[in-house]
Amino acid sequence: MNESEKEYQLKILDMAANLCLDKIATPTDENLIFMESNVDKIVWDVATEIYQQSGFKADLARVRDIVISRLEKMRYQIQLEAERKAVEEVKRLSELQEQAEQKAVEEAERLAELREQAEFLKQFDGNKNKAEIFLKLRRILAEESGVDEEDVNLDSHLADDLALDDTWGLQILDLFMAIENEFEIEIPDYEAENIGLTVGELLDYLYPKINDAIEKAVEEAKRLAELQKQAEREAVEAKGLNELQEQAQRIARAEAKRLTELREQAERKAAEEAKREAELKPEIFIKLKEILVEELVVEAEQVNLDSHLADNLGADGLDGWELAMAIENEFEIEIPDGEAEKIGLFSYYYKTNSSPNRLWLVSTSESFQLPNYCPPTLTVRELLDYIYQKINDTTKTE
Repeated sequence: MNESEKEYQLKILDMAANLCLDKIATPTDENLIFMESNVDKIVWDVATEIYQQSGFKADLARVRDIVISRLEKMRYQIQLEAERKAVEEVKRLSELQEQAEQKAVEEAERLAELREQAEFLKQFDGNKNKAEIFLKLRRILAEESGVDEEDVNLDSHLADDLALDDTWGLQILDLFMAIENEFEIEIPDYEAENIGLTVGELLDYLYPKINDAIEKAVEEAKRLAELQKQAEREAVEAKGLNELQEQAQRIARAEAKRLTELREQAERKAAEEAKREAELKPEIFIKLKEILVEELVVEAEQVNLDSHLADNLGADGLDGWELAMAIENEFEIEIPDGEAEKIGLFSYYYKTNSSPNRLWLVSTSESFQLPNYCPPTLTVRELLDYIYQKINDTTKTE
């Protein structure tokens, strides 16, 4: 084997050994400690894996050099990573320190501001509302007098310190107008004359007046809010009433439609009934006329709709009973005795011994004679109407 082949063989061996080490040589402290403690075993495992895969018997000394080289590389990588993390940690700690210092400065400023506010509120016995009114009043006084706000305090004299004349001239009038506009209050002339000449005295005058105005404004706001709520409730109620009205209108329209349909249906039924009556009654009359001619032994010309059975056709009490039976047989209907009496076809009457000329209604008393039949009291038209209705009812029942 010449030098070139040997060099190529070693290069392949190095590559194969490094591929084997790539599986276990992750650059961590734990892996480094493990590999340093098991160098010989790792050399043997790498050489064995190369032999199993290629059948090549690797030089163990060469493999050991590759493992040692990889360990040195791992140490360097771990060291670089540790240095990088150390730099990041220093940077993080530096940022945390800057944040802590910034927070400390802000907290100090906040505490200083709170102390300043507390000192400021002491002048007003801790009354925050009064202090806020003073700040607004101080701004107005500075604008009207031309001095800096910081130079205006409770002891400042309107004339001596703020150069506002004390003779209630134009400057004072302008001042009061500005105060009235700012706080939405009214300062009557007679009260203005009694106001003191220092800022503190002016504040003592304004404070209760402004408070009263604020309370009135709050009450007015509450009143307006209540009115708004009431208006909203009324709007909801109105909407509900509108919905009810619309619902009532819908119901009314539906009911009107239903009544119209019922009326049309009734009219159709009436028309059908009239048509049926017009078709059926002549047929019934012809048959009834035949029965009357046969049972009463009269001429056909004597029988018309206005003929009275007793007065015109000579029917007596017994004829009424026989007529009822003939009609039942012909038209296949049933005429109960109660109905026959009701329409005047016949009725049961009898004469008593004590009153032979007087008719009485049937009784179950044994002292009475057998009943007599009274003659019919109806016309052919009435009888025809009854028979038609009876046939009609029977047809509907069926």
